[in-house]
Amino acid sequence: AESQYLPQATANQQANFDELSKQAGNIKGKLLNIEKVVPKMLGEVMINDSPQILITVNARDANVYAATRTNSLFKLSGGTTSTITSSLGDFYWSAQDEAEIVYITNQNKVINLSENNLDTKSISWADNFNLTSFRLYNGNIYALDQDQGQIYKHSGSDGNFGAASAWLKDKGDADFTLARDLAIDGNIYVLTQHGTIYKFFGGNIDTFQQGATDPEFTNASKILTTLDLDNIYVLENKRIVIYNKDGSFIKQLQFDSLPGNILDFTVTGKDEKILIVSANKVYEADLK
Repeated sequence: AESQYLPQATANQQANFDELSKQAGNIKGKLLNIEKVVPKMLGEVMINDSPQILITVNARDANVYAATRTNSLFKLSGGTTSTITSSLGDFYWSAQDEAEIVYITNQNKVINLSENNLDTKSISWADNFNLTSFRLYNGNIYALDQDQGQIYKHSGSDGNFGAASAWLKDKGDADFTLARDLAIDGNIYVLTQHGTIYKFFGGNIDTFQQGATDPEFTNASKILTTLDLDNIYVLENKRIVIYNKDGSFIKQLQFDSLPGNILDFTVTGKDEKILIVSANKVYEADLK
C-alpha cells in the first residue's frame, strides 16, 4: 500500500513503480497462498451468433454437459457441441452423484439426464418449500431451504423421489440466514455467503475448524466435495478456495483471465482436474 506514494512523474519512475507493484503482488500472493491459474478453453456455446451464458457444468465419461438458464442443455464431446432441450422448464440447478446427473427446473421439476435424453422424475416437495440448492447422494435428493433453515431428504425409489422429510435435527448455532449451498460426502456441509462452513452428521451439528482465508469471503456461492474427493472447494467470483476435510486451508486458485465470474464448476477424478463455466465458455485446468 505504501508504494502508492512513490513518484511516477517520469517514464523511469513509472517503470520502477510498476516493477515494485508487481513484486509486492507476487509476495502477497505467496503469503496468502494464491495460485494464478490460466485455464484451457474446451468450447463455447453460441446460438445464432449470440453467446449463451452457462450456469451449470457436469462431466460424465468423456462428455461435458453445460446448461443455460433456458431450456437448453449443451453436450460437448470430442470437439463438437450438441443441444438437448427440456420440455419441463428452464434449467436452474444441477447435481451429480457418480454417473447420475439430475436437474431441477424453474418449475421445480426434477429431470434425469440419460444418454442423450431428459427423463422426468416425480418428487413431493415440502409445504411452502423454497429451494436454495440441492445435492444428490446415494440415490437420494437433499434439498436446502434457506428460508426455513432446513435440509429436506427425498428418498429415491424406482428412479423417482419420495416425500420430503426434515433431515436436520439439531443445527446448534448454525445460521442459515445467508446459506447458499451444500455438499455431501456422508457428512453434509452448508456454505454461507460469507464463506462460513457448517458441518452436520446424521442430522446434527458437528465440529468443523475452518481455516482462515484472506481475503475474507463476501460472495461465496458454491461448495463442492464428494466421497471420492479429498478436499473441499469453495467458489467466490473468480477464485476457488481449497480446504482439507478437517477444515484446514490449503490454497486459493485465482482465475483472473476469465471473461466473467465463474458461475459453476466441478472437479473430476481424484482431485485431478477442474471444469468451470464463465460467460458462454467451458474451461479446464489441472489441479495436480
